[in-house]
Amino acid sequence: MTLPTSSDSTRSATEQFRAARDQLLRLRTDLDAAHREFEWPRFTHFNFALDWFDALGHGEEADREALVIVEENGTETRRTYRDLSVRSSQLATWLREQGVQCGDRVILMLGNQVELWETMLACTKLGAPMIPTTVMLGPADLRDRVERGKAKWVVTSHTNAQKFADVAGEFTIIEVDDQPDFRKPVPPSALPSNPAAPSTSRGDSQADDDAASRPERSSTVGEHPVIHFADSYSGPDTFEVLEPSPADDPLLLYFTSGTTSLPKLVEHTNITYPVGHLSTMYWIGLEPGDVHLNVASPGWASTHVELLRPVHRGRYGVPLQLFTLRRPSSDGPDGARGRDILLRTAHRVAHAHPVRFEPPQEPATEDGVRR
Repeated sequence: MTLPTSSDSTRSATEQFRAARDQLLRLRTDLDAAHREFEWPRFTHFNFALDWFDALGHGEEADREALVIVEENGTETRRTYRDLSVRSSQLATWLREQGVQCGDRVILMLGNQVELWETMLACTKLGAPMIPTTVMLGPADLRDRVERGKAKWVVTSHTNAQKFADVAGEFTIIEVDDQPDFRKPVPPSALPSNPAAPSTSRGDSQADDDAASRPERSSTVGEHPVIHFADSYSGPDTFEVLEPSPADDPLLLYFTSGTTSLPKLVEHTNITYPVGHLSTMYWIGLEPGDVHLNVASPGWASTHVELLRPVHRGRYGVPLQLFTLRRPSSDGPDGARGRDILLRTAHRVAHAHPVRFEPPQEPATEDGVRR
């Protein structure tokens, strides 16, 4: 694929991104033409959350579903593009009020939950580079990430916040309430009969039960100040852009797995992930109405790509959802549960990571499931 030599100053970043996306969709079945004709957009300034996601959240796609989280017991949480656009603006404004500035590095250590996606969009709007971190890490690994990542903020759950008690550094913890235990079974009659419709079965009664045993708020963990994510819901739901986002500013800082040596720190900018994954959208072959399945554990690069791949196609989703399975344990969803959820959703699956899905006893040959 050829690269243009200069930026297109006559169109907005949103228009340029949409044009590149639409060109790849048009050439979806003609790889030779795609190689020959496609030109990567070159941006001086670009912000995925502001220039693209908010465009979806305030356009014709606003009321289409963008995120579906399915718990182990079958309860669901659903958010539209408008929901996530407005909520991330509210969160970004609150974070700025707490002192988060453009360039501040933020350790993001959450499970597959709504707060993860809200925070990713909010930090992107602020220009605060994120350091995605799996919840499986202990104090020793976290100490390394704080030190080499130069983190000033940590967004994590109440339980995982305790791991930072003996981690040295000048950082503030933004504590998210622990998630309810969604492993408790829900009667089939309580599950939505039409999974494509907005669900009212989101485990709210379960959340109420768990709230009764919620620990008292703490103001510190070790020597680190603690503020509480729940306070962000009371602020204004608008966000003021103070300055444009340089395209080459850092957006994500990943630590590699460290399989054979000390984990390496890899930087991605405002364009290398959001714009670069137009190519991923192309080879995955998402079709209108597809649901993009994500069963990867947060903290690894493959999880946060899931925010980009399906959202690139936002205009064409009817709905185009990021469908996430969340399991409290670290071993991923079992095959039987995963297959049951896939069939119940009655959607085609655009992509699934092969992590700990045990093969079912009988092959899943039902119509409507694409592997």
